[in-house]
Amino acid sequence: MITSEQEISKETITGFFQSLQDQICQSLEDADGTGQFQEDSWERPGGGEGVRAQLPVGVLLKKGE
Repeated sequence: MITSEQEISKETITGFFQSLQDQICQSLEDADGTGQFQEDSWERPGGGEGVRAQLPVGVLLKKGE
């Protein structure tokens, strides 16, 4: 059972995954050399939100989402 002291907030989890996404995108940009991810935020009417990262054109990566 998880006590209130052990609970992890939604903001902590969101921050962790946003940071992970940023690190992955940065690593792919560095490996590609010229491509740059474009980000846009989305929100679902029933709840939920996020950031989509897309690499439209690069030298090594032609398209990535």
